[in-house]
Amino acid sequence: MQPSATLSPEDQAFHAFDTLPEPLLHRAGLTSKLITDPIHRRGPLTARLMLGIFRSGYEHGHRLNLINCNPPLDRFFARFGFVPVGEPKDHPVYGRVQIMLLPMADLPHFRAIRSPFAALLEQFEPDPEAAQAVRDWCRSIGVQYWD
Repeated sequence: MQPSATLSPEDQAFHAFDTLPEPLLHRAGLTSKLITDPIHRRGPLTARLMLGIFRSGYEHGHRLNLINCNPPLDRFFARFGFVPVGEPKDHPVYGRVQIMLLPMADLPHFRAIRSPFAALLEQFEPDPEAAQAVRDWCRSIGVQYWD
């Protein structure tokens, strides 16, 4: 998980980091190159990697994570709580990708979809201000993932 400050201006623009309000920008990161060998894709390894990345990111202050993935992996990531941002678009290296966001502090969201992240997030101090900041930003870009 790369902190937003370490991303190139092109990556920031492509993944919509340039639309984040200042306080949230410093609590956001990009997860990229999460690639699992085909022999391990049906087993628990990828989920365990995702949980480890989430834990590490949260412990380092991240409250929003963005990714891009090739279809049909968007369905896999949605089961964890990632939400599509806009329509798929063409990445200069990876081809057609879907940008997705993960509201890392939004425990009600994780519980509602039965995300594996819910049990992990319950181990941390709640951060409702960060969850609300992500919802406010989502509303500003036309994304609503909550009921």
